[in-house]
Amino acid sequence: MVKIDPTVKKETLYIAFVTFILSILMQAVFLIAGMWNLLQYII
Repeated sequence: MVKIDPTVKKETLYIAFVTFILSILMQAVFLIAGMWNLLQYII
């Protein structure tokens, strides 16, 4: 089995962490704005 390069592993974890934080931030903005349930605006 080929070992993963430490730099690739570090960058992948960094991208995953930043994506996770930005997703939480986006959900918080939607929750604060009262638009978390978008289906009520579509129907």
